[in-house]
Amino acid sequence: MRDYIQFYLNGELHKINNKLISLNLSDYLRYEKNLRGTKVVCAEGDCGACTVMLGKKNHSTGKLEYQSVNSCILMVALLDGSHIVTVEGIKTEGKLNEIQKCMVENNGAQCGFCTPGFIMSLTDMFENKEEIDEKKCRNFLTGNLCRCTGYGSILDAALSVDKSKVRKLEDLYSDKALLDFLNNSKLESVEVKTDEFEFYAPNSFEKAIELKEEFPKIRIISSATDIGVQINKDRFEPHRLLSLQNIKDAYKLDIDSAFIKVGAKVSLSALEQGLEGQEEELSEFLRIFASPQIKNIGTLVGNVANGSPIGDTLPYLIVTDAIVVILGPSGERRVNFSTFYSGYKQMDLKSDELISSIEIPRLSKGEILKIYKVSRRKDLDISSVNAAFKLKLSEKNIEDIQISFGGVGPTVLRLPKLEKELIGKEFTADVFRDASHKIKNEITPMSDVRGSKEYRYLVAKNLFQRFFLEVEGSRI
Repeated sequence: MRDYIQFYLNGELHKINNKLISLNLSDYLRYEKNLRGTKVVCAEGDCGACTVMLGKKNHSTGKLEYQSVNSCILMVALLDGSHIVTVEGIKTEGKLNEIQKCMVENNGAQCGFCTPGFIMSLTDMFENKEEIDEKKCRNFLTGNLCRCTGYGSILDAALSVDKSKVRKLEDLYSDKALLDFLNNSKLESVEVKTDEFEFYAPNSFEKAIELKEEFPKIRIISSATDIGVQINKDRFEPHRLLSLQNIKDAYKLDIDSAFIKVGAKVSLSALEQGLEGQEEELSEFLRIFASPQIKNIGTLVGNVANGSPIGDTLPYLIVTDAIVVILGPSGERRVNFSTFYSGYKQMDLKSDELISSIEIPRLSKGEILKIYKVSRRKDLDISSVNAAFKLKLSEKNIEDIQISFGGVGPTVLRLPKLEKELIGKEFTADVFRDASHKIKNEITPMSDVRGSKEYRYLVAKNLFQRFFLEVEGSRI
């Protein structure tokens, strides 16, 4: 067991065993290492000004990957075994690299505060995509919200980059010691204690359960995409944290003909890519789930364990009858997702247990699935209402149907009364129109900054009718 974390920063090895481990990465970069090219604006993982590249071994494929992340909400403790590259670190032989030069030449900056984040997101794009077009540029920049320059000049800069002149980070940082560290380092248990903060990263689920038994109130932290915001906004002060980042089994993503099995540390980006050609509806939906910076470290299990009633994957998990796999001192138990939540952020999870994976049954022949999200922005926004519907038809009649909504109650909801009423009825516009008016009998939306309860009632009704129209349109 190590009593320190270790990671590389712009090619230099760092070992930390003191209170610096509890800082967010952007503060560490700016105030401890004087790397002030990384900016901070929102401190919530929304604006992208703090974007850096994180290099790490993919424990599923065994390959080294560099991806963009938000440094403002990423705790230093979570960097063990990785390589962080900042905007200062992408220069080539001390000079601006091709992406940076094109940003200058196309006047892709106004005040310049957001520019480093844009450059690092484009670095991610050129690191991971062979073919570049305007659509890919827009997709990779969804997590960079500033538009003061005039977005066109930034797109012009991206599209004018000569890809042959862009060096991959693995080539730019080809030092043997660094590559050996990233590719060959073992996942070891880590325990770092200071006077005010304790961090544990065991290398097995068994050790993690022992820690949960010893410290019932210990907080499990996955990628800090939510906890990091709470810390920055003084809503939560971490004292004792447990991470599953050094457990190899937590990175397993298994997709077979019966199930999609998603480990606790499988990122949403990895899930999105793994589902391409397998479950296209979910794969497509994940494209608008969040920005690349969030999806590159955020996890499906984290979305479930957070328990938010507007978690975007939760309606999908309900209608597919997903299973939450839970580990504790007594071993493994499996809970159907539709019964996992009992109230607002209350779930069937004991203080000495943790979620090890989610198992999602594959669609059977003839089943139709649609997932929806309604928010003020298309990309990188919290849902006002989200929904998922699964349908099976027998000739002209509804053989089976599952209906779920998020954002319309204290938990994500399934509508069993309406489902029961619809089974056996004819699949027609009139049936769905009448049924949509009955949705209000099983949901209890509230008014907040993202929409009034009346608006949410209307959205839920319209989404259900939209589902009918899309399914009917695909059958014509």
